[in-house]
Amino acid sequence: MSVATTIKTRARTGKQTIPLPQIISEYAEIGDYADGYWHVHCSDGKFKARKAFSCLVHPIVGDKVLISRDADEECYILAIMERSGKQNASLVFHGNVQISAPQGQIDVLAKERLGLVTTNQIEMSTSQLNVTALNATLNTERSQITSQEIMTTAKVIRVLAEKLDTFADRFVLRAKNSFRWVDELDQLKAGEVIHHIRTIFSVHSSGHATLTAKGDVRIDGERIHMG
Repeated sequence: MSVATTIKTRARTGKQTIPLPQIISEYAEIGDYADGYWHVHCSDGKFKARKAFSCLVHPIVGDKVLISRDADEECYILAIMERSGKQNASLVFHGNVQISAPQGQIDVLAKERLGLVTTNQIEMSTSQLNVTALNATLNTERSQITSQEIMTTAKVIRVLAEKLDTFADRFVLRAKNSFRWVDELDQLKAGEVIHHIRTIFSVHSSGHATLTAKGDVRIDGERIHMG
């Protein structure tokens, strides 16, 4: 049997005292949900109730709740007292929501998974963004990064692409060893090409080798071996 508390109130207007409706607070159990109302069962019967604006947790069938009702049977769910089975909870808002900590920080902790889902967009604005993960995966139809400077440090970098285009005013590559495999055509178009080799410069072709020039062709060395 639920415990009910009756609150009797009166309002003074000049010399008259106007009695206000009696408000009863008691425990109830959530039944079904229909037409925007929860059906709650208490000691006095069954009532249609709406969730109070300050009750953040979304009720489900079987919840033990604290309700408030008056003589006109206007009933509100004030709080959820107990929930059997899994203690899952949903916070449901029907308008814009802002969580603010002007003088502190906000931490969101989850053991299994933390999901952010929206049908429109997610925006983040900060002076510094730090992300630490054991594994990271990004799946998008299209990605764009705009930055004044990007620095990447990694032990191994692999790029797999059907087509790779790179546009730059200046391209500098420095490596201890460089290896390149091209199965078909490797073409270079340049205004000028200069090679500085410290020890050995070797060019080998399994088929034909052709060197042509519209001007002079010069070969200069201490010794030149042909054939």
